[in-house]
This record gives sequence, C-alpha cells and structure tokens, in this order.
Amino acid sequence: MVNCLKAQINDVHVAEGIGGDDNTDDKVCDSNLKIINVNSKFGGATHDSFIWASSRMETFMRELHQNEEQVWLLGDSGYPQQPWLMTPILNAVLGSVEDTYTQRHVQARDCIERCFGLLKSLWRCLLRHRTLHYHPMVAGKIACWGLHNMALEANLSPPSVMEVEDDA
Repeated sequence: MVNCLKAQINDVHVAEGIGGDDNTDDKVCDSNLKIINVNSKFGGATHDSFIWASSRMETFMRELHQNEEQVWLLGDSGYPQQPWLMTPILNAVLGSVEDTYTQRHVQARDCIERCFGLLKSLWRCLLRHRTLHYHPMVAGKIACWGLHNMALEANLSPPSVMEVEDDA
C-alpha cells in the first residue's frame, strides 16, 4: 500500500466523517475519489485534530516529511496546519494572497465532498436518518467504503441522479 499511496499522495484530501452513528470517521481520498485511509476508532464528540494526531496516517505523513518527501494532504479547518497537512486560512483578507490560497484550497479539497456525496447516494445506510440500523455500524461502513473503491476500480458509472440528504 505504501508505494500505491506514495504515487497518489500529492492529490490526496482528508476530511471529517459521514454517517449517522456515534463515531467520527477520519477519511483520506485521492483526486479520483478513491478512499485510501479510514480511521473509525473515536466517538462522534472527538475533535478532528485529536483523531488526526492519533492516526497512523499522521505518523506516516510525518515520516515521509522527515525523509524530505514532497507530499501534502489537504484538510479542513478542524485539522492543525502542519508542513504535510495544509488547511484553509480562516478570515483571510479578501483579495489577499491568503484568500487566493484558501479559495484554491477549497476548490482542490472539493473531491472529498464529492466522494462523500457519491458514498451517500450509493449507500443509503450511511445517511444520518437511515432506516436500517446496524450494530456496530462501523462494519457496514467498512463494507460500503470497500465496495465504493471496487466500483471505482471497475469504472462503474455512478447513479444518474445523486440525491443526497443534508446530514446537518
């Protein structure tokens, strides 16, 4: 997995979890929406930065950076800014270099949101208000993530209509 990951890591994105259970899932996907890392060990009240600091992916990225690899992940503002984890600059002055960076960061990171949308449209059990209640839900999520990656590898077309409920 390391060689595969290193080949893809320049366009990898990290984001907070989805799903209606009591866990927060820290996921990393590449620009092709393939999920390359998941951490489902923590409850829903756990902050993203704590999950990240406790993850194998953070350790892996730290080691790559120490070996002078030129690799980065893109995270949202819930994550700490690190040399290998780029986050948006909140409250950047409109028109400033920081604002331009943040706009481009948000555009590049959009693939994780598309990944979540695709997951939720295909695997309705991931929605907050799902009708099926599996215990533990993590097993169902892992199956959905694996099937998602298999569908991408097989070049299966996503559904023509991708209606997704708002989980907010």
